Order: sequence, then structure tokens, then C-alpha cells
Amino acid sequence: MHQIDLGVALKLCQDIPMLKERLHRAGLHKTANKMQSAVEEIGYEVASHIEAERDARKAEVTVTHARVWEAFGTTVNRDFFNLMVGDIIGAGEFRIVYAHAHRKDLVLKFEIDSQSFQNVSEWEFWNDNKDDKKVARWLAPVEYISACGIILAMKRTTKPAKANYPRVLPEFLVDRKRQNFGLYKGKLVAHDYGLYHVTVPTQRKKAEWWGDDYKE
Repeated sequence: MHQIDLGVALKLCQDIPMLKERLHRAGLHKTANKMQSAVEEIGYEVASHIEAERDARKAEVTVTHARVWEAFGTTVNRDFFNLMVGDIIGAGEFRIVYAHAHRKDLVLKFEIDSQSFQNVSEWEFWNDNKDDKKVARWLAPVEYISACGIILAMKRTTKPAKANYPRVLPEFLVDRKRQNFGLYKGKLVAHDYGLYHVTVPTQRKKAEWWGDDYKE
């Protein structure tokens, strides 16, 4: 597009009918017609941009799913996959998320890249903090993880309305992309917190050493 923000372009297209009517009322018919032509061109570019984004996203998800499918290899593994795994919900840089085939309240996260450990990170962070109401309140609960950490089962969330996003968040939730959050039991929670920030206190206190006696 001609260096115009997508949101601005969409808003402009929404406002045009009213502006065009005002121009016609003022007798500025040529100006109104020129503006209409310009807006139609912008509208076409906006539609093309949105379609291209959707196509790119679909291609990314398809490739990610293919990698998971290839990893399952044998007929037995793939049969089990089809039995337990439902539709694709979404995919990110490191993981792909599926619906659980038999439990509507769960999703299954498959880790597709080695050494990212985001499934393990979420599993450990949830279990370390699930009894701390101030922290757990912001997290989608985790139910189980596979032995190697490749598959994680998490409670499923629903899409929030714009009004559900608060103005402030706990500082440990550093990946604040809107798609990383959802509604769980009526509250906004993070359902993607594989990346989090641990606040480390810097105030010093007296060191009380223990263990074997130290001899010079």
C-alpha cells in the first residue's frame, strides 16, 4: 500500500460515504467522484493486503502441521495422533496448537523446534505458581506434559473482546501479543507464557552460610 496504515485505511473507507454525501450537498460533485475513485483503489489494496496475510498464515500453519505429521512417522503413531488430536487452532514460531479430540476443555501444544523448551517452561512455571493466587490468576492451567516435553495439555480459553484487555499486566508476562491471551472462567489469562520474566530482587541481606566448615 502507498505508505498508509491498514487501520487508517479501513477507517477511511468506513467514513467515505458520509464525506461523499456532504461534498455532493455542497455542490462539489467532481471532488466527491474523485474521492470515491481513490477510496475504491485503497479498498482494493486493503482487501489484497488482508488476503495476502491470511494466505501467508495458512501456509505457515500447513507447513508446521506437516512437520508434526512427519515426526509421527509410523502407521501406529499416526493412528494414535488421529485418535487423540483434533483440529488445528493455531501455530507460532516454536509450537502448533490443536484441539483435544475428546476433551473440549483442553488444547494440545506440540513443540516443533529443538532446544526451545517452551512446553517445559510453561509446565514448570504453572506448577511453581499454581498455589499463588496472585500469579495463577493470570495463567491458563496446565494439566499434563509428555515425558520428553514435546506435548503439553493446557486448559482451553476463548477469544476475548477488546474490552477484556486490561491497561496493566503483571511484569512477568512479557510477551503481550493479544493472541497470547484468552478468557478462562470469565477472566483474561495468558495461554502462551513459555516466555516469562522472573523479577529478581536486588536488595542485599546478611548471608547465613551453612555446610561443611571452610578451612584455608
